[in-house]
Amino acid sequence: MFTYPGSLEPDDNNTILATFPDVPEAVTFGDDAADGQKSPVGALIAIFSAYLDDRQRIPCHLHSRGRTWRASFPWEFRQRISCGTSC
Repeated sequence: MFTYPGSLEPDDNNTILATFPDVPEAVTFGDDAADGQKSPVGALIAIFSAYLDDRQRIPCHLHSRGRTWRASFPWEFRQRISCGTSC
């Protein structure tokens, strides 16, 4: 529940585009692959915080095939997520 599979792909402006099939609103970028793996966690936290504030369910992570990496959440946010999900 606390990791989400994502894709890191080169973008057209020499950055790395990060997307998540289970959370289509969470799209972000990084300057390189290392930065591209840090930025998406912040994007997911922002989207999930909005979901929780609006009393929406956090989507389960279902699409892991072919994904290049998995974003993991900090422990402090994991506790908030676990209280707001039904996965």
